[in-house]
Amino acid sequence: MGVYFKDITYDEIKNLYIENEKSYDIGIEITKKIKKEGFSNIENMLLLPFADNVMMSDIDGSIMMIDGAKDAYYRGEKRNYPTNKPSLLRKLEKLYTEEEKEAYKLISDMRIYEFKRFLEQFRYIKDWSNEICIDVFYEKLAQHYGLETSLLDITSHFIVALFFATCTFDNNINKWRPLSNEEIEEYEYGIIYRKVAGIDIRNTMMIIENQEGAIKPIGKQPLKRCEFQNAYTTELKTKEKLTDIGFEKLRFKHSVELSNSVYKKMNCGRSIYPIEGMEDMNEEINTIRTLEEFSSEAFEFAFNKNNYFETRESAKRTISNLNGYNIKIIEGKEPIKVSRQRIKKFNKKYEKLLSKEKVTEVIMPVFTYSEEDKNTNNEN
Repeated sequence: MGVYFKDITYDEIKNLYIENEKSYDIGIEITKKIKKEGFSNIENMLLLPFADNVMMSDIDGSIMMIDGAKDAYYRGEKRNYPTNKPSLLRKLEKLYTEEEKEAYKLISDMRIYEFKRFLEQFRYIKDWSNEICIDVFYEKLAQHYGLETSLLDITSHFIVALFFATCTFDNNINKWRPLSNEEIEEYEYGIIYRKVAGIDIRNTMMIIENQEGAIKPIGKQPLKRCEFQNAYTTELKTKEKLTDIGFEKLRFKHSVELSNSVYKKMNCGRSIYPIEGMEDMNEEINTIRTLEEFSSEAFEFAFNKNNYFETRESAKRTISNLNGYNIKIIEGKEPIKVSRQRIKKFNKKYEKLLSKEKVTEVIMPVFTYSEEDKNTNNEN
């Protein structure tokens, strides 16, 4: 097998950072221009894919507010892993039969639904879609809070990818930190995946398709971690590597100086992990990650997504018999509870934020990318 990565120097890392920052600066200027001039000329229409705060509709009809396309998409990893498999795919590899794998997919989807029920106890999150007119993407939020999904995190911000490639989360102190000398010696190299952004003028950004490997925006959400990380996702189901879907793999030599510099620049991780209230809910979220008792609503959600099991009875029987798990579906089961005092504290913190977001200036009404558009694009 030939070498499938490119070695880059620290100077090349610096140049990648500079070019990416330029694309962000360009986006800011374009957004200002369109807000001031509107769409009275064709030039501004052509610039729309690069503007921020644009509302659009995905193929499934969900509404999102997204920022403009940048120079490329990135993912950073602190060591040279052999594959880029999402967490759910790694778990499925440990199961033997197709029936077992499909049963575990049901469990994963039920956990995501219970995560949704947990979040909807907070008025700010529950009211988000009605107040802001933007959908909440619970599976993508779940991915960012450690639940198993078939999604991989991608970012349009190079420095975010570089942070994940040069720093590590220390469970012992529950904080991000630079790599230690021992880790640098063990890992030796960090990896940056990069894919040049593709633009489709009709939906303001890259083609939003449901095909494997499509890069999809998350945009603004009630919890700010995704927004701070300029987050996108891609879904891998059969592919094992980002290089299989058009990413180039860039390898760089780890150093204490680089790790410390990036850590400091990203404010010890706070620049991409904002204090948003969920850090006080780690115990509840950890419970949901391994949950084995589910509401009947969660089961219905998962069953309706699944195409393998023909009947509810066969699905319930299979998950209840899955080796190593004690799965129960409970009628009327309450969501993972949070005390009224903590809910009140969270809601109070976000009340001002919600009122500010209600007046966020949107520069374009909703763009709809329909199935007809998708088919036309595929024919071309």
